[in-house]
Amino acid sequence: MERIKRGSGRKKRFSLKKLLFFILILGGVFGLIKSQTRVWNGRDKLVVAVNSTDEIVVSTFDPETSEITNIYIPGETQVSSSRQLGTFRIKNIWKLGKNEKVGGILLAETVTKNFKFPVSSWADEKGLAFSSADAADAIGAIFSPFDTNLGIGDRLALLIFSLKVKNTNRVEIKLAQTNYLKSAKLIDGEEGYLISGSSSQAVASIFADSEFSSKALRIVIKNETGETTDAVWVAQLLEVLGGKVSSIVKGETKSYNCEVLGDEKTIVRKVAAILGCKVGGSITEGNFNLEVKLGRGFAERF
Repeated sequence: MERIKRGSGRKKRFSLKKLLFFILILGGVFGLIKSQTRVWNGRDKLVVAVNSTDEIVVSTFDPETSEITNIYIPGETQVSSSRQLGTFRIKNIWKLGKNEKVGGILLAETVTKNFKFPVSSWADEKGLAFSSADAADAIGAIFSPFDTNLGIGDRLALLIFSLKVKNTNRVEIKLAQTNYLKSAKLIDGEEGYLISGSSSQAVASIFADSEFSSKALRIVIKNETGETTDAVWVAQLLEVLGGKVSSIVKGETKSYNCEVLGDEKTIVRKVAAILGCKVGGSITEGNFNLEVKLGRGFAERF
């Protein structure tokens, strides 16, 4: 009598179960990473303000040029805090954000407002791991807890990008050695640095966005803040990005925060992310490609 071999079907079913389990685990991991990718798509330039011990580091990750740039701002630099909290040394802004229960976003806003650097993200000192050449530190920073708005997906993308950047494409700039800052006595009578009001083309070019310059955008700012200074520095920020503000229109004071409108949706989202604005629809009046509307809420936030 011929023997019938048994068990092969069970092995196949067992193997199929293992495969399905692996696929489910893999799908769960990818789902987690996707849900934790908050600020960076891996294609556009990312600017992160990092709180270090005695200085602030503005790290720029540029996939277009495959460069990472760290700009070091001395902690003794005097700045005007966002949210109208007063004048401080920049090294104290991080702690101020904690005390005011707003966190690291205060540092990002303050750097953007004072230096016209288009910062959209922030992190504590562990965030420096992604701009360093130390792979072990960067890997450790993916899952280790630290204060930042970068999700796990963002951190993983930064790690992958950083590993591909050559040491020759890692640039360090001491802002105190440029004409951005000048030595002076601060409001407390101690020595430190003030923002000079002069700009360095070499530094500003780091933040230029090729999409802005290639589109030759006509930009209008509608200033409904009740103030004049906010529209001016926002115009300067947009010019750092590569845009050109054609008009600043002063309107009646309104209570909303801010809104960015236009048909170039990628650019609209970029500007909205930097300024913390609502993404609006198309522009309904005037011959402009991009419209930035600023309300009283924006002036109070910056």
